[in-house]
Amino acid sequence: MKFVNVVSNQQLPFLEKDEDALDAASGDGWAVNNNGNEIDRQPAVAHADDGILGPIRRRRFFMHSREPGMIKVRAEIQNAETYLWFKSEGMGADDTLEMTGLPLPSFTRQSYSFVRTRVAGDDSPSDGDEFAYVDNSTDYWLLEYVGRDTQIIKFARLRIASAANKSSVLWASHLVDDRFVSYTGFSFQSDDSNINDPLLFDGLLYRMAKQRSHRLPKLLDEKGPGAGQLMLSLHRSDNFLFGDAAGSGYTQALEKSLLFDLIDKEGNEHPLRFEYGVEEDDARNGLAARDKLRLFRR
Repeated sequence: MKFVNVVSNQQLPFLEKDEDALDAASGDGWAVNNNGNEIDRQPAVAHADDGILGPIRRRRFFMHSREPGMIKVRAEIQNAETYLWFKSEGMGADDTLEMTGLPLPSFTRQSYSFVRTRVAGDDSPSDGDEFAYVDNSTDYWLLEYVGRDTQIIKFARLRIASAANKSSVLWASHLVDDRFVSYTGFSFQSDDSNINDPLLFDGLLYRMAKQRSHRLPKLLDEKGPGAGQLMLSLHRSDNFLFGDAAGSGYTQALEKSLLFDLIDKEGNEHPLRFEYGVEEDDARNGLAARDKLRLFRR
């Protein structure tokens, strides 16, 4: 079974089994999925009459679009014995399927809410900002997508490339005996709750912590993300040794920004970057770069 664009005569690709949505990097405008997913579906303009179909064996396919405009598609089925292909086109009034892709929405930094909460550690000694550096403390940063009319649109899936770091680390300096550090973890819960990650860290950070006899924290009860939310944790410690040249490979890998890709319930991709940093006003209030996370669209 295959689906072909009637105008271009090009076959629509099928998504792989573990793909939930059409990847922007693929360059494809349309694709077919054998399985449904947790993305909200657009309502069909017309439905087939089950009475007309009667006892005919049916199979459902799901169409994905990343480009606006209408396309006309025909189905082609191969005979298992003769290997000949039979086209739906030319077989009656409903021999092709017309589908219309919606325009992709535009996003800015203001499309997101990225709010921090102090969940462990003492209050800040600074009058300027309650989140200024405290030697041993933890902040949870909750990310939400604010859609049309300020409505919160939940996230369906989180993607992190296999080669990308899952945690980010920043020491006060690169002195061998420096023990003042900030590092991040993350927790994600999909809207359907099929994915409900506890607090996770990069594998390299687990190794570094074990070598330095530092215990990485667990998710605090009832403080994690809700369904359809991503949470980043920012941990500060005064007892995590920077180390020596032998651990420089770990350090270089973990001092990079975090590159996370999220898919919301409407099927939109959100390629995001998280990194340490403060604004000018924050610096005047006594914050250092390792005190705060910043969010950017890629």
